Amino acid sequence: MRRNCVRRSIFFYTRQLHKQRVDSLDDLPTAHPHASLDLPSISSVSTEPILFNQVPAFDTVYGKLVSFVDGVPSLANSSKIKDDLAQEIFPWLKQRYVQKSKVPTSPAAVAAFKRTTSAFVANLPAASMFPLFDVWRLAILEPTIAQATLKPLVRVLTLNSESVSSSPRATLLTLLRLVTNPPGSSRGEDGTHERARADTSSSGSTCARGGCQLGI
Repeated sequence: MRRNCVRRSIFFYTRQLHKQRVDSLDDLPTAHPHASLDLPSISSVSTEPILFNQVPAFDTVYGKLVSFVDGVPSLANSSKIKDDLAQEIFPWLKQRYVQKSKVPTSPAAVAAFKRTTSAFVANLPAASMFPLFDVWRLAILEPTIAQATLKPLVRVLTLNSESVSSSPRATLLTLLRLVTNPPGSSRGEDGTHERARADTSSSGSTCARGGCQLGI
C-alpha cells in the first residue's frame, strides 16, 4: 500500500516537472521570421549616426558674427561677447576641427559658448542667426558644451516654432542640422568616425566658399 502511494507520488511529481519543462520551453523567445531572410542591402546599412559636421570657413563666420554684434548697439556686454568669440570660441573650433586636437575643452570655452549663444538668441533677429547655428552644430557635439547650451537651444527652437513661416529658409535648414546632430556625441572629430553629409552645391553651406548662405 505504502509502495503504491510512493509510486503514485513519484509519477505525479514527474508529470509536474515535465509539464513545467514544456511550459518553460514554450516561453523561450523565438527568432522573428524576418531574421532568417537574406537582405544584404539592409544588413549593410550602417547604424552610425549621420552628422552634419562639415567645417565652414571659420574666419568668415567670425566676421559675420562680429558685424551682427556691432549692428545691435543695445546688446549688453557686446565687448565681452566679441572677446569670447575671438579668444575662446573660434580658437577652440579651429583647434578641434582644423587641427583635430584631442585636448579637453576648457571651462572658459564652455562658459564662453554659454554666454554667447544665450546673448545671440535673446537679442538678435532670426535672419542673423545662421552663422551662429553653423558653428553651434559643431560645438554641440562636445558633451560639456551641449549641456551648457541646452537652455538657449530650447529657447531658439521655441522662438522659431512660433515664426517658422517668416524665418529665412537658410536659417531653418541650418537649425535643423544643429538639432539633428546628436548632442554630446564626440563623433565627427576623428575622420575614422565621420559619416558627415557631403558639402553639395545644391543644399550645402557655402560658408566654406566665403559666404554664409545656403545654396538653395
